[in-house]
Amino acid sequence: KGYVAGTKCKVSELLLREAPLRICGVSGSADDARRALAKLVAADKRFDSLCAPHSTPEVSPLSGVDDDSWAKALARVKSNAFGRRGPDGTWTLSLFRYISTCNHSCNPNAAISIFRSRASLYTLRDIDAGEEVSICYDSRFLWLPLRIRQMDMRRVWGFRCGCSRCGEEEESQSQARPTEEPNQSEWDTYFDDSGQVVLDPYRSAGGTDSHLLQQTSDRQPSPRSIATPMDLYDELVDSGLPLTHWQVHTAREAAVVHMLHCEPLDFDLDVLLEHAECAAELAPNHPHWYKWQIKLEQVVGQNAAAVEEHKVWRARVADLRALVVPDLLLWNTEDACADVRNATSSTLASGD
Repeated sequence: KGYVAGTKCKVSELLLREAPLRICGVSGSADDARRALAKLVAADKRFDSLCAPHSTPEVSPLSGVDDDSWAKALARVKSNAFGRRGPDGTWTLSLFRYISTCNHSCNPNAAISIFRSRASLYTLRDIDAGEEVSICYDSRFLWLPLRIRQMDMRRVWGFRCGCSRCGEEEESQSQARPTEEPNQSEWDTYFDDSGQVVLDPYRSAGGTDSHLLQQTSDRQPSPRSIATPMDLYDELVDSGLPLTHWQVHTAREAAVVHMLHCEPLDFDLDVLLEHAECAAELAPNHPHWYKWQIKLEQVVGQNAAAVEEHKVWRARVADLRALVVPDLLLWNTEDACADVRNATSSTLASGD
């Protein structure tokens, strides 16, 4: 399945908007949320067209639904649902009739924004007629290295990505000298296999742990005195890594989230500005950047007087605002219209 562009599409063009067929919210793990959604769709024939690769045999927990149907329902949810985890730890999963069939690329030409249960599929760059429309199944793949992307792809979606970016990086690594360790660094111990920050252990003086952080008991104690995400971010920057390096970006995001949740009175606007600037470079026009641009505007609005007096802050905020496309900002913050159309746009054609 998937889609190709029926005509040439311009950057920032809306391709499709639809409401979900099913949505559920669950407190717990991502797997708990998938199973809860699978229970809702197992007997619903509208979802039979969604692919269900690598279904693993499992005893059905539902009366009237046989084991094979249950396994396929679970596989469909795992492969096609869009999930978000809120600050309170609640997972929200959505299944769409059309948008859920978009194929993945680590170098996508389109993106999906979901706000108030409405999804908008729009272009990140110009797309030629006949070119496949692709999205990135996990925004973190836009900056994570090949080894983590491929591992997560197999673990979560059950396939090996063969997009052009992965192919180019694989070829580059195959040509590297045997003594080189591609995509690895001395800082890997601070990140788990999915590229999330790990601290040993992490405790905050003013609040609970950020949901972006993972705790672990089987790692060796760090030789460095790194107790918070900001400590890790500072060490990474001091080591000379670029500000857009995946480890710097990940650590800085964890640090900013922690500051917003736990240290609002001691907030470092420079770090938030830097994160929004790097997000704009790593994920231009993507919902990941708009999320941080919106957060930046909220913080700036709450500290308008201080920002107005700071010439450099004013200039950096103005530069970021110049990158905003009004329609994309709207699609990432508000429902653009009430009459959501559950049909493909004329600019899209179904692919095999």
